[in-house]
Amino acid sequence: MAEHVEPTGAVRAVGARDLIFSTTDGRGVIESANQGFTRVAAHPWADLVGAPHNIIRHPQMPAGAFKLMWDTLQAGRPFSAYVQNLAGDGAAYWVFATVTPLGDGYLSVRIAPGVEAFWSAAAGAYADVLVAERQARAEGLGGVAVAEAGCARLAERIGQLGFADAEEFMHTVLPAEVVAMAERRRPVDPAEQHAGPVGSVLATCVAVDREVAGLMARLDGLHALAGRLQEVERDALAAVAALAEVTELAQHASATVSQAAPVLLSTAGAMSTLGDEVGEMLADLAPELGAARRAVLRVRFRIALARLHGDAVVDAAREIDRGSAQLGPEHLAQLCACLRDDLATASRDLADGGAVLRRVGAGLEVAHERLRRTDRFLATWRVQVPRYQVSRQLAPYVSPIDGRLRMSHEQLAALRDLADRCAAEAQPFDDGPLRVLVDRVAAAARGLAPAGVPPLSPTGGPL
Repeated sequence: MAEHVEPTGAVRAVGARDLIFSTTDGRGVIESANQGFTRVAAHPWADLVGAPHNIIRHPQMPAGAFKLMWDTLQAGRPFSAYVQNLAGDGAAYWVFATVTPLGDGYLSVRIAPGVEAFWSAAAGAYADVLVAERQARAEGLGGVAVAEAGCARLAERIGQLGFADAEEFMHTVLPAEVVAMAERRRPVDPAEQHAGPVGSVLATCVAVDREVAGLMARLDGLHALAGRLQEVERDALAAVAALAEVTELAQHASATVSQAAPVLLSTAGAMSTLGDEVGEMLADLAPELGAARRAVLRVRFRIALARLHGDAVVDAAREIDRGSAQLGPEHLAQLCACLRDDLATASRDLADGGAVLRRVGAGLEVAHERLRRTDRFLATWRVQVPRYQVSRQLAPYVSPIDGRLRMSHEQLAALRDLADRCAAEAQPFDDGPLRVLVDRVAAAARGLAPAGVPPLSPTGGPL
């Protein structure tokens, strides 16, 4: 077991194409890891296997971040975060880490941070959380209470960054980091030739990589949809208020000339009734838009996680082919199981999210039609003003109503476009062929154990 390590102040950069992974038991004790882990962590494999994963914990990482991790994992959900680790030689190194429940334990995959804006925001938040935790300790609080205080402060900082909660931050950042990683890493070469079982594994990995890359192509559409949902959700209540204001204004204006032009009051009344209906619809739709956006973010998160685990499968197969002393075919099978779960969960999430998107799309269609009818009444009212020769009396009211009509085209187009996007992205994907390929990798992996070498036996925070 390694001795306690103190930070030296040195900083080590993780390679842009490096992918580090390890598995632990349910207590966070290391059971397996690839050679990239031992190289970057600067610990001999003998010191790592059987050791708690916090052997690489850096003292500048706040306890609140680890509380958030364990709360998330124990709820059965994957976790991701920027993490500063401490190598065996005292050097610090930053990673973007994911931790996923795997059987009775966990799989952690780490890559170099690639999105500077998110990384620097996380580092700044951690520094602030550390201050809060030191203050809590100075007040005599114990370890559990300190971690809770840190977790609460971390939630505040995440909110200040514009995210609803830590889950939304994770669901936003992971896809961005995986897209950045995919641009850095060399794809599986279809011409890569290997003899024997590893050739079968890597040949199938080529197909897996191609299918996952195709799935990744949906990220752009889902990202655009999430952004539009957020914009319309944000603007919906403002639109409700603006619509109520202008219909009330038209009614008030019509009442002032009701003797000379009674039809204006009738038109304004019909417009007000429709406007109230549209307002109620948009107000009711706002939380649905938020739910749809969260569903879209969950799907993006799972697709990105599948890509990350797919790359881990490829790297593990290559390392086993080189005669790794740390990885065996059973570990490759574990990675395949995790990838298979990612695909199944992504498929379920998209099915669930698709139902929400279809419901929201239908609501947007109705709101679009009602708003269009409201604006027709408003346009009719505006035409009636000069027709009944009351332009001079109503001059103070006309300008804001004209402004509403100018905005109407944009709002109607936005609702129509969002309804179409919801329908398009609600389409399911068939993960069956991809899961068949993953099962083939797992089956071929059973033939990878070198002759005369027994499979590795596990000896027991995943970050």
